[in-house]
Amino acid sequence: MKKIWLGTSLMLGLLAYTAGCAQNARLGNSGQWTGQYFGDVGVVGHGNTLLIQRGSRVWKLSIQGDNNFVTVEEGVTLNRIEFWGNGNTVSIPENLMVRETEIGGNQVIRRPMERRPTEDYLPGEVLPPEPPPAKAPHRVEAPPPEPMPEPPPPKTEEPPLK
Repeated sequence: MKKIWLGTSLMLGLLAYTAGCAQNARLGNSGQWTGQYFGDVGVVGHGNTLLIQRGSRVWKLSIQGDNNFVTVEEGVTLNRIEFWGNGNTVSIPENLMVRETEIGGNQVIRRPMERRPTEDYLPGEVLPPEPPPAKAPHRVEAPPPEPMPEPPPPKTEEPPLK
């Protein structure tokens, strides 16, 4: 009877712990998941593979089980990694600083950042080409005003002839 009660308590405790540890819990064995995640992420089981894609903002990555492999792409925000098990591996970019909590033998691999080959430029190629000179604004000149017609001469009244 004690074994049943102990087993049930342990299962309920594990269920409560996994439900509370991650908003994005991945449960199972030998599963493969890829996606963009926000909040907490949990991997529970054995032999799982998880890829956290660029643009994810993960507060805490919790891994419970053995031989799980998690890859974190460049451009991911990750604050904390928690391990509970053995043989788990998390691969992160070398410039990502995270806090680690570990129970068991696990490893965090820091990958070198992708380095692009540099190109040799000639001295004139370093700067972008000069823009063409700006044209002066086109001025539209109004035609000269027409001269005002002269007013007609004033009418003078001559006296009638007699």
